[in-house]
Amino acid sequence: SSPSSSSSNSPSSSAVALECVYPVNKESRDNVTDPGEIIRRGFPAYLEKKTAKMGAKFIEYRPETGQWSFLVKHFSQYGLLDDSDEEEGGEVKKIEGKN
Repeated sequence: SSPSSSSSNSPSSSAVALECVYPVNKESRDNVTDPGEIIRRGFPAYLEKKTAKMGAKFIEYRPETGQWSFLVKHFSQYGLLDDSDEEEGGEVKKIEGKN
């Protein structure tokens, strides 16, 4: 599912996409990268629960690439901005990622 245009354009929320997020095989300690195995393990549902637990909104997980996307509220919640940044006119610019 994708976020509504109003929530994705809100100045108080930001989309985050993490690459190469895979479950780990407990025996070998290697990443499980086979999309079918990732789905069989229920990893997308696990990430949805983790996303909700951190107070963010799940967008999607792509098992083919390991890309986990979610919306977060203002980044200050995650410790990237503090009051001094805002007072000094600090600005966070959107950076376009590679597809």
